Amino acid sequence: LAGNRDAIIESIFGGKAQAISGFTISSNLGYDDSIAPYEYDPEGAQALLTEAGYADGFEISMGCPTDAYTNINEVCFALQRDFFDIGVEMAVEFRTTNSFWAEPNYGTVGPMYVDSWSSAVGEALPRLEGALIPGNYYNTWEDDTIITYINDLRRTIERDARAELYRDLQQYMIDNPPFIYLY
Repeated sequence: LAGNRDAIIESIFGGKAQAISGFTISSNLGYDDSIAPYEYDPEGAQALLTEAGYADGFEISMGCPTDAYTNINEVCFALQRDFFDIGVEMAVEFRTTNSFWAEPNYGTVGPMYVDSWSSAVGEALPRLEGALIPGNYYNTWEDDTIITYINDLRRTIERDARAELYRDLQQYMIDNPPFIYLY
């Protein structure tokens, strides 16, 4: 709600990107195009902060891998500005990829960080396992429901059943987001 993805896509990428609603993307098995990405809603974000007990905002840091992704420095600055507008003072810590990925669970970059995942198999499972299964190198979030979905995907062979699991998980992850989904 706080990050203005449309502005990031238009101003930083010249409109050559697409907002996403989770780890399952349009080319993946089970993608549900009826699940829309969050709309930019700074007032709604401020209301959520107030509900969570942070009406006056808070301070946090975000790690940004300077040489890992196209235009990532500009994206990090845009997020910093958007979060400042809702009362969250985000210190952006720029690091080279060697420093950024030097420790398990992004141990060198603080509580927030930028990351990107890809998969060559046509499914989101490798991304989900890498980012959301406890004990994996780049995991900093744990949710028992997500873990159950991932384990069910690992055991399910039938294509339509897998697709349904992905759709259900995509909806769960938009309702209970472990990440700020960008583009």
